Amino acid sequence: SHYSTGWFDVANPDTNPYATIKGSMLDTHKKLNPIGVHKPVVRPWIQDFTASWLGKGNYIKYGKAEVQAQIKALKDTGVDEYLLWNAGNKYSPGVSYK
Repeated sequence: SHYSTGWFDVANPDTNPYATIKGSMLDTHKKLNPIGVHKPVVRPWIQDFTASWLGKGNYIKYGKAEVQAQIKALKDTGVDEYLLWNAGNKYSPGVSYK
């Protein structure tokens, strides 16, 4: 929900949770790789809420599939830790967090 239009070659980042998270992690790795062996652990926040304030066409309803898509993007880019964000503490049921 916090990426603006066009980040990581995604026209509307909120509507493509996998590509947005994958792009952000690839960018993070690119920036951290020069550090070498002592790189910090990457532990990003991922989204589990619908960002309807972004306006029609700029958001999708978030639920199990969208949360799992973000987790898959993290795994696919070598990130094993994350935090889940929903300000109301209302998280999507049935998500596999592995």
